[in-house]
Amino acid sequence: MSNLQSRNNLTLDTLASIQGSIKDLQAQLELLNNKFTDATKVANAQANLTKRWKEAIAPLKDLLKYSCGVYGDPEVLNEMVADIQEMADAVANNFDKHKGEENPYLDGVKEKQPEPEVVITLLPDLDESMPDVDDNETFLNERQALKLIEHLDKTILKKLAVLNDFGNLSTPKAIAKKISESAITRYQLEQDLQRINPTQSLPMAS
Repeated sequence: MSNLQSRNNLTLDTLASIQGSIKDLQAQLELLNNKFTDATKVANAQANLTKRWKEAIAPLKDLLKYSCGVYGDPEVLNEMVADIQEMADAVANNFDKHKGEENPYLDGVKEKQPEPEVVITLLPDLDESMPDVDDNETFLNERQALKLIEHLDKTILKKLAVLNDFGNLSTPKAIAKKISESAITRYQLEQDLQRINPTQSLPMAS
């Protein structure tokens, strides 16, 4: 083999080695980039979680103050605390399970479809006998109350029941019956719904 051929073979081997090194570096760079992207998503998700916790605690504080004012049944509060503790334990267990793993699976990293926002609104008047939204003298009957609350989310209905000392009721029909028995006006019902979620404006039905 001539010296020229030897040099050519050496050059080809060197180029192949360099190309292999470049591919290895590219793979390492991609891995680092993916880790950085995941870390950024986790940090953003955790910051968003802190913000959402602060927003969620505001209406809860308002509800607790109202409960003190009307001497609410503490058993209801104990049940709520137990539910919150159970959820907090689930979060802690999830964190401990994945802590220290190189590529932990975190729900906060995954892109999820946004959940539909619960909008607290009352239905417009469905008949001529429905009291006006600012009527604080005419008590709602069961039929009127049902028309106003039957579209509300179950979570909101439960909070409405707790707020008015109706116990653990959660169905529109049962709560409407209690409203009619408790001499509640449409104005008071509107105010109760705003109190449940004070951070969100309540469109006033006509």
